[in-house]
Amino acid sequence: VLAAVPIGAAAGFLGLPLLYAVALASGVLTIFFDLAYLSYVPELVKRESLGDANSLIQLSNSASNLAGPGIGGLLIQAVGAARAMSLDAASFVISFLSLLWMGPDPKRAERAPGLGIISELREGLAHVFADPVLRVLVTVFGAAIVVGHMSEPNLYPFAYRQLHFSPATLGWLLSLEGAAAVVGAYFGPFFMRRMPAGWILAITGAFSGAAWVIVSLAGRGPTLLIFLGAMVIGGLVDPLNNVTQWSLRQLLTPDHLQGRMNSIFRTVYWGAWPLGNLIGGYLGSVIGSQESIFVAGAGFALIMALFLAGPLRTARVGLRPATPGG
Repeated sequence: VLAAVPIGAAAGFLGLPLLYAVALASGVLTIFFDLAYLSYVPELVKRESLGDANSLIQLSNSASNLAGPGIGGLLIQAVGAARAMSLDAASFVISFLSLLWMGPDPKRAERAPGLGIISELREGLAHVFADPVLRVLVTVFGAAIVVGHMSEPNLYPFAYRQLHFSPATLGWLLSLEGAAAVVGAYFGPFFMRRMPAGWILAITGAFSGAAWVIVSLAGRGPTLLIFLGAMVIGGLVDPLNNVTQWSLRQLLTPDHLQGRMNSIFRTVYWGAWPLGNLIGGYLGSVIGSQESIFVAGAGFALIMALFLAGPLRTARVGLRPATPGG
């Protein structure tokens, strides 16, 4: 799909319609890939090793997010955007060959005959909302994502107009957040072995929310240091939050329901994200970008504290594995 961009540029028909089509197709395929790899991990490793496996995946993601934008910028500067896309497309070929190298899939249980999409979706929803831990995860995270992502549409206006950052300055500050994320992902298993999941999610949520509150205060002191500190805090705790909730979801779901469970969580996540952006944009126009970032950070921290009021307060990653029958 990505190869269509350099091919279109070389053939002389590259334009916005082609770029829109490539973006749409790659976005749809990314959803399938994300659901597949999250559902595939429990088939490859033992349940008690899910935390370690997901930490390695998060470490890889954090490292690529750190290095990718810089490498991409250098490639665009050296060979142009269209040719840089051809190298991006080649990287997916390497990924495809790596997946083939993994060998055949583990043997799965036979799919029940006669089940349609609606029946399978109903079964997945029943599993998620019947389990008290998964039910709390999906509802609390849904609310937290709406509130937390209210900060996004306000970050760039605040950074450029009020803090007077240049794009380069904001870029390297966000890159340092990526570097902190690599460190946070590395230490994920250490905390998951020692703390209940609810405490991890609540504490990391509090720090993540506090990071955005600190961002909103950046204009009232040494701006660069305050902003940098907030980015580093967020980078350190967000991977641990991700890995904990991924591992807990996988642990509590039998293999044949992993795909449906992950699709439900992803639907909530991707549905709540633009809603939060929409509310945040409106809020920014009413009370200002700086104030909206403060509200988003404080609200996110408060909502994540709800994990201490339910079954996640004592749940641990590595305990109570799901049985094949659910």
